[in-house]
Amino acid sequence: MAKFCSVADVKAYLNIDPARAYTGYDARIASLIELSTNEIQTFCNRSFLRGEYVEYISLPESRRNHKIWLKERAVQASPALSIKLDYSSAPSWNIVSPVLPDLYRVDAEKGVVTLMFATAHATDAAQITYTAGYPEVGGVVEVPAPVKLACALQTSANLERLLASDFGQKEKTERKGTLNTKLEDGYIKGLLPQCRNILRDYVKLRTGSRIA
Repeated sequence: MAKFCSVADVKAYLNIDPARAYTGYDARIASLIELSTNEIQTFCNRSFLRGEYVEYISLPESRRNHKIWLKERAVQASPALSIKLDYSSAPSWNIVSPVLPDLYRVDAEKGVVTLMFATAHATDAAQITYTAGYPEVGGVVEVPAPVKLACALQTSANLERLLASDFGQKEKTERKGTLNTKLEDGYIKGLLPQCRNILRDYVKLRTGSRIA
């Protein structure tokens, strides 16, 4: 699974000298990073991963400047985003009309599409095809710096709990037996308040579209 920060990022956040760093906990840190990544994706309601997406958005009759919030951010210029309008009574895509690029604007970083024309009453939906998200390099997604920071912070907090369990609750560790069980017991449920604050600009609160 691709992660939002690396073991080295977590150690750097904790000011651990990489030249003298003990590697015995690296596998556990990697497991905690995976858990933190899942928490961030759930909280933000987006994957952040580079890929091709197809969305079907209902379009009520409206004036100009109809805004559509896409599921993912960081929309790529190539291949270009495309929009098709469906004029049938139900979105069957048998009667479609492509929208020319000069009739809409794309805020690539925020993943917002603004239609520069009024949608007619007969228009039922829009099919939007686009490529978005951040590339993966060496198993780590190149997410924006605040997302990486939140991942390192959440992982560091869980690592402190893990170390406390190792050194302060030996009997409980021996009784539970496995690493997975111990991680589940000591893992912080949900994101830390600090992480939520860092990620506030990356949360997908809206779905579909609305009138601007």
